[in-house]
Amino acid sequence: MCTGLQLKADDGSIVFARTMEFGIDINSEVIVIPRNHALKAHCDNGHEWQSKYAVVGANAEGLPLIADGVNEKGLAGGLFYFAKYAGYQAVDKGESALTSVDLATWMLTQYASVAEVKEAVQKIKVSDAIFKKWGFTLPVHYIFNDPTGACLVIEYIDGKINLHDNKLGVFANTPDFNWHLTNCSNYINLRPKDYDPIELSGNEVHGTGHGSGFLGMPGDFTPASRFIRVAAFKHTSAPTKDAHDTMLQAFHILNNFDIPFGAVRAETDGVIYTSSTLWTSAQDCTHQRYYFHTYDNRRIRFVDLNQCDLNAKDIRHFSMLSEAVVEALA
Repeated sequence: MCTGLQLKADDGSIVFARTMEFGIDINSEVIVIPRNHALKAHCDNGHEWQSKYAVVGANAEGLPLIADGVNEKGLAGGLFYFAKYAGYQAVDKGESALTSVDLATWMLTQYASVAEVKEAVQKIKVSDAIFKKWGFTLPVHYIFNDPTGACLVIEYIDGKINLHDNKLGVFANTPDFNWHLTNCSNYINLRPKDYDPIELSGNEVHGTGHGSGFLGMPGDFTPASRFIRVAAFKHTSAPTKDAHDTMLQAFHILNNFDIPFGAVRAETDGVIYTSSTLWTSAQDCTHQRYYFHTYDNRRIRFVDLNQCDLNAKDIRHFSMLSEAVVEALA
């Protein structure tokens, strides 16, 4: 359960932001993968490579993988859950491949733009190998953004790659991206301006208050509803002057998708899993900064990739754990 959007500032700065929801704590840290670092896919006979570009982003389970992040060239993106739809590629015996959790890491450490990603993804295979930490194949799809504002969605369905130029600049989970685009047709009435009063049999009927332009917008936490909401909020967002203002605006928009612990629950084999928003991040493609706040601490923190040693020998780790600061004014 994740929601994402790209915003552009008046000065041309590009920011991509997303929420990260999951039914368990995935033990994320912010990490910096330096240049020329040896990496390997998380499976037997996994693809091996050296990072060409340094990357800052959030990992999972303490591993050298990027769930979402931005590299030194401003390419940003990551993976979103894609349950019941993801279907990866057949891999010949002895052939090296990536797993679903590795594709974002590979792209961000190897390529500088969405155009390069679009070309490269057709030259590597992604298998259905089990992510051993969790014991199942992680069903995900991917979104990538770059400083030009280009935005690309990658989905593997029935063993085939589906590439979508994402002109809307928003993203969520299942169903597939084309389905979400079609579903937008059901909400063409949404607008930021209040509707004028109407007359019914001589009676003037007014809206009950401001906000009637968004009357009927779905408010639940399903991917279909979140996609519509984030599209509506993005395309009615007030202009922002620079990357800093745009980053703050992105967090304000994504506040609408924050899932409190207890509101979304699922049962599997008699075990109740409760989803919540573990963290929310914003990647400044223009200035290569990774911003985030967590469920426990809403204070925005960031790592500036340009202030890191991009040629370091080891991956650098930053804890995302911290408690909220409640300030007493009297």
